[in-house]
Amino acid sequence: MLAYDSSCYLLFFLGWWLLSRYLSSRKPFFRIGALAAFFFSFWLNSLLVLFAVVVAYLVYREAEGTLTWRSAVVLVKKYADFLLVPFIFWVLQRAFFAPTAE
Repeated sequence: MLAYDSSCYLLFFLGWWLLSRYLSSRKPFFRIGALAAFFFSFWLNSLLVLFAVVVAYLVYREAEGTLTWRSAVVLVKKYADFLLVPFIFWVLQRAFFAPTAE
C-alpha cells in the first residue's frame, strides 16, 4: 500500500514540476506530460482535492497584476485541459471502476 501511495504522490509532484517547466518554456511536451502525470496520480483520491493548490499556482504564475473577470475567463480558456482533468478522471473512474459492495 505504501508503494502505491508513494507512486501517486510521485506522479502528482512530477506533474506539478512539468507544469512549472511548461509555464517557463511553453513546450507542448511538458504540458502533455503534466496532464498525464496528474491524471494517473488521481488514483489516490485525496490528490483530487490537492489539485486546487496546483490551480492556485497556475493562476499565480499566469495572472498579470490583479485578477479580473476578463483575465479569469482567458485563463479558463487557455488552461481548460488542466481544469477539466480531475473531473474527467472522476467520471471515468465512476463509470469504469465503480466500487462494489462485496
